Amino acid sequence: MSEANAPPSRSIPPPERPATPGGDDLEFLSMDVPAAPPTDEPALVASPQAEVLTPVVVTESLQGVEPPVDPAPLEASPAGTPTPVPELLDVVQPAPSPESMLAELTGVDGLVMLSEAEAAAYREILTSKLGLTTSARSIRVDRRGWSPDLESELGAGCLSGGPGPGWVVLVSQCQLRAPLMSACYSFERDLLDDLVAASSVQLDAVLARQPLAGQICTSHPICCAADLLEIDEASLTLDTPAGHLAAVADLYSSVAQLREQPDRLLDEHLVDGMVARSRELTQAMDALPPFGLSGPITATIPVGSFSTDAFGGVYRLKGDQPFLVHNPTLTPDLGRPLSAQRALRINEPDLIDRLHREGFLTYDDQLTGQRLREVEDEVLLSSGIDPLGLDPANRRRVVVERLRQLPRSWHELSNVARGRRSGGSVGMLVATLSPEGRIKLSRPARDDRVVAGLLADLDKVDYARLLSTHPVKFAREFHAASPMRRAYLAATVKAPPPAQPPPERIEPEEPEEDQEEIVFLT
Repeated sequence: MSEANAPPSRSIPPPERPATPGGDDLEFLSMDVPAAPPTDEPALVASPQAEVLTPVVVTESLQGVEPPVDPAPLEASPAGTPTPVPELLDVVQPAPSPESMLAELTGVDGLVMLSEAEAAAYREILTSKLGLTTSARSIRVDRRGWSPDLESELGAGCLSGGPGPGWVVLVSQCQLRAPLMSACYSFERDLLDDLVAASSVQLDAVLARQPLAGQICTSHPICCAADLLEIDEASLTLDTPAGHLAAVADLYSSVAQLREQPDRLLDEHLVDGMVARSRELTQAMDALPPFGLSGPITATIPVGSFSTDAFGGVYRLKGDQPFLVHNPTLTPDLGRPLSAQRALRINEPDLIDRLHREGFLTYDDQLTGQRLREVEDEVLLSSGIDPLGLDPANRRRVVVERLRQLPRSWHELSNVARGRRSGGSVGMLVATLSPEGRIKLSRPARDDRVVAGLLADLDKVDYARLLSTHPVKFAREFHAASPMRRAYLAATVKAPPPAQPPPERIEPEEPEEDQEEIVFLT
């Protein structure tokens, strides 16, 4: 229908997106964005005869974006007066606050709000066990007792009390079903999962009467970063602040001794003392029979690869032999000399190849379209352009206009996309990539959670991966972002990439001498 013949209508304009001048550079955020659907359209290439870059056609990552749809018009009443459609009234809504957006993304709204009595018990444990004092009246906690309210007042890592794993503070039964938002060592998650799965009945029974606390211990004491190489086991022992469960274990031990030495039953002083102790424990535990528990609640797990925020951020990977990947700018002296085989800086060019050699990573060329789009989005955001507001045609135009701003990894991935369409060997294409390009096409092959966290530190535009592996880091970066970038993060992180089968292992191939050289855009 032509515009001249269209019936008169009214429409409610969509809410305006706040304009943000300039760019926003969140260097530590990373995310997984759904890959664009496959396309036969060739990629951007450089003209070999020209001295400057010539945009020939557009990369596959510029496909698959649906143009915005205008709101439906208002219905007209029989008298000719427009009648608002109820659904359209919901279109114009106040923008959500950054706090509400972040709570939805990170699951912070799943934290447990402590009652007045629980908060008092929490503060008492902090004072008696860690020597900390807080003035916070409203306290929210996660599964292990970490609190964003406490961290904002006392600083990050306040539950650690040193370089080793931190304390677990349980004051509410609801914590057993709360998310784990913060862990100084990644193996703390597995340890807590095992503890709750094996002792949920005992935990529920005790927490209905008394709080529990305990420090996570490792098989080797942690004084310096080099000590992380020696850890092969972690354990946790929970008891009440007054040690009631340890007293129950002592009572059990005394009963066992009486069975072995029945003549001691004639010692009235000994027997009377045991009976009095039993009554005392029963009263302290609010009528919970002490013999329903055997002692402190414990769990122990083996430790393989893990990550930690201690020492500026370190990954301990258990390959042919354990080795460390550490931050060169924040990590202090490792504690003792370590060879390059035992400790690598996270910015070492050889790191990505070693991770592939030892089986921690595999290449996945199906990530090409997704990674191209992520890099393009970052360039647009840094130019003050919202990628969410662009239809496919406008996206092509603004990306081509900024071709020289695109990093080397984008041009390398464009060559990979073109090579895939022409049937080239993926292994040969991967062999031509720089370390940055290889990181882009890598995914975990083992120790998924730990290796994914390392990739999130290496690939700074994989935001969904950062959210899933480092939610607290994501929260800090989200707060520092502009309104436009926050909206972008929320939209892209909420859209998970489509599930795909694990890729076949791809080994880089050395190019043959007579093979045509792949031309990179520079």
